[in-house]
Amino acid sequence: MSDRIYILSDGTGQSAMSVMKATILQFDKPDVKFTVYSMVDREDQLVSILNNAKIDNSFIAYTMVTKTFRKIIRKYCEENNLKSVDLLGPALDYLEVYLGTEQLQKPGLLRKVDEKYFKRIEAMEFTLTHDDGKTVKGIEEADLVVLGLSRTSKTPTSFFLAQQGFKVVNIPLVPEIPIPEEVFKI
Repeated sequence: MSDRIYILSDGTGQSAMSVMKATILQFDKPDVKFTVYSMVDREDQLVSILNNAKIDNSFIAYTMVTKTFRKIIRKYCEENNLKSVDLLGPALDYLEVYLGTEQLQKPGLLRKVDEKYFKRIEAMEFTLTHDDGKTVKGIEEADLVVLGLSRTSKTPTSFFLAQQGFKVVNIPLVPEIPIPEEVFKI
């Protein structure tokens, strides 16, 4: 039977998963299985997951921003002899003291959908539409125009820039095909 690690989070669980994947690489245990429980937002749900962890004799790694949930997990693990690690709580508690202000205890703020998110999505869609000279329609909306020979990494560069929120038009330079007039107008 393989070892099992439960990842518990009131957010996406990606932070805990990243830390645990990096950590497990330091051990020669390729048969470790991860089970991720994200968006845990009810006490009954949390207790049910902990009961399953007890049955599986799992290690528990958790990133909970709510103090109540962290206390429930810590107490449950102590009472049931389960090994666990609170990946977020100590940092939150130390920062609360250092900053002299209380924690917000609002799950999901790291991945909060905001204006910047929508700008990046719009930029990626624009860049995909304008990749490799597919069209120059709407070129005046571009933040950047990338001109270059084929096979010079224009597309990866364009998509990297799009992920940063820039609308990019990517046009290949081909000897037999003139540069579109629209490029000279902008």
